[in-house]
Amino acid sequence: MINCNTHDVIEVACLYKIKVELVMKSGDRVEGKAVDTKVTAEKREYLVLEQNGDQIDIEMDKIKEMIAIDKNPHFDTVRVS
Repeated sequence: MINCNTHDVIEVACLYKIKVELVMKSGDRVEGKAVDTKVTAEKREYLVLEQNGDQIDIEMDKIKEMIAIDKNPHFDTVRVS
């Protein structure tokens, strides 16, 4: 589960459609435009990224860090989990 402050930053990224780079706990990196969040019936939280017109769901518990690619006044880097 992600803390409320971090969740708020993720929501801001979606609100402003900020392009981000996600550093995953596995070491993989994923880039895309943050567009939405969602919660499944099993209470799993996802960040929805847009990549080349497609949307992909990234489980938030697997994200280590979110880095803003687009400059913005809200955040540069946030540790997710």
